[in-house]
Amino acid sequence: MPKGTSRPSEVIITELEEKKAGYQTKIENYKTKINEIDSRIRNLSSHQRQKELDHILETIKSSGKSVDDFITSFLENAKPASPGS
Repeated sequence: MPKGTSRPSEVIITELEEKKAGYQTKIENYKTKINEIDSRIRNLSSHQRQKELDHILETIKSSGKSVDDFITSFLENAKPASPGS
């Protein structure tokens, strides 16, 4: 296009709208990827937490106490000491 010749506003607007639509598509794709990563993080965190809970349960079982006995014992030992003792 020769210098000094301007394109019609409609053409410029159309080009800008197309560019905007392209960016919006990229944004949506990134949002999808972020949601997938968040889901993987939640799954891994949940799996890790479950492994920790399983380890705690195995430790309780190996102590020879039932879970209820262990919790009762734990709560009794966790009580703050009374003043003057």
